[in-house]
Amino acid sequence: MSFAPLILVLAIIGLIIFFIIRSREEPMIRCTNCGYEGKAKKFVKGSLAMEIVLWLLIIIPGLIYSVWRLTTKYWGCPQCQWRNVIKIKT
Repeated sequence: MSFAPLILVLAIIGLIIFFIIRSREEPMIRCTNCGYEGKAKKFVKGSLAMEIVLWLLIIIPGLIYSVWRLTTKYWGCPQCQWRNVIKIKT
């Protein structure tokens, strides 16, 4: 039994999700720490390289790591990486 077709399907689904998420526009923010006003930056904990290695070695740890990384995403200040920012309307 080969896992190659399953890995290929998961990779394609992952790429589709990546491009959907990537296409979202950055919100405008005001940083409560440094006072920056402008476009926010998306921060994600963990490492993409580690995620890829875990997916290639064993599926279950890769899935757990991916879910953890997805739950740690946040929009923050690109200057000081502060996560407690205020979204502003332009």
